[in-house]
Amino acid sequence: MRVLSFFKVGLFIAFLTMFSICYPIQGQVYDYSVFSEVHEQNAHKWCQSIEETDVMCAETRGGIVIAKKDYFPETFSYFNSSRDIFETNVGRADGRIMLILGSDLYKYADYADTKNQFYTITIPTPSERQDLIKISLIDSLKKMNPNIRTEDSEAFVKLVLDRSFGDSDEASMSEGGFLQHELCHAWLNLYVTEAESKVRPLPPIDAAYGSGLPDWMDEAVAISCEGDADKERRLVQLQRAYNSNAIKPLSSFLTQRHPYRSSNPGNQSASGSENAVTISVQINSSGTVGEATAYSAQSYGTMKFLQFKTNNPRILGSIIGDVIRGSDPVSAVLKSIVLTRDRSNLDKVEQLWRTWLSDQFK
Repeated sequence: MRVLSFFKVGLFIAFLTMFSICYPIQGQVYDYSVFSEVHEQNAHKWCQSIEETDVMCAETRGGIVIAKKDYFPETFSYFNSSRDIFETNVGRADGRIMLILGSDLYKYADYADTKNQFYTITIPTPSERQDLIKISLIDSLKKMNPNIRTEDSEAFVKLVLDRSFGDSDEASMSEGGFLQHELCHAWLNLYVTEAESKVRPLPPIDAAYGSGLPDWMDEAVAISCEGDADKERRLVQLQRAYNSNAIKPLSSFLTQRHPYRSSNPGNQSASGSENAVTISVQINSSGTVGEATAYSAQSYGTMKFLQFKTNNPRILGSIIGDVIRGSDPVSAVLKSIVLTRDRSNLDKVEQLWRTWLSDQFK
């Protein structure tokens, strides 16, 4: 094929094994310690005020969903599913989220921001998201090879968007998995904010990535909310990481920053509304993408390991509670498995972790 002329420079291998897209959430968290019937009534009245005939709006426990009619039924279902899974794995999903799907509907975020009643998430539709991915990919390809022909770059982009290879990350995530993943990042942000406000002064939210908890906790919670097929794919990625000796020791992994943060320390949202959550698309460098995929897989694998060893599906919620109350992440994990915070048990827990991995993938 003509497209292979581009791949002769070795970029085929780099993209095929290392491609990934990051969608960091950023937004503003408000104090949700008190809810009133007035808020519920306002939400209902506000949905009724939308006059666009092709737009649907409905309130549900936890917030409001706004989307075009074609997207609304599934989007509404994803919203409720993410909340229910979060409550199974972590704890009560208190908060008020406004989920807006579609860039032409972002104007509705302004109302929520001025009223300070909602944690607002604005997300592109599936077709808009693919357009963003396409633009980012073409830009990256041109930077790597300024002489690339248009037909060659378009052929490669089509390969990516067709989800034709197996080691991509969010590019191959189902639409439901993507939305539920991002929503559970938001549920965790609200959960941590509410819990921290009860035990100590609220520190600034770390808007660069997630809730301010250790990054693996954010990622594990979000992945746990994806669809079954998406989570199975994460376990396949974990097996690949295990087979290639890319699994980090727990003693260092539990405090490691997400590779996205390490390679993009100054990334900020370009959102026009400072309180609206935005989803950005970035093509990572070949030096960090494989690590990012392995990091996400190990985050989810760590959660599965903890659930297995403790026979407690909500063990991560307990560990998060310990961290919020001031425990360091390593001590909190040790306590959950060996019932002591004594770090002399790290080797024992590491052996249990490695045994669990071996049993999963033998």
